[in-house]
Amino acid sequence: MIETATDAKTRDAYRAAHYERSRAFGELLNWLGRKSPSR
Repeated sequence: MIETATDAKTRDAYRAAHYERSRAFGELLNWLGRKSPSR
């Protein structure tokens, strides 16, 4: 399958959204880890 410019844009946008989501999730885990006294 030939990749068009639109496909590249969609893939980049999806990758950026996934990166932001995983980064935010990591920050949330770090915040919960700091808040919890057990760890």
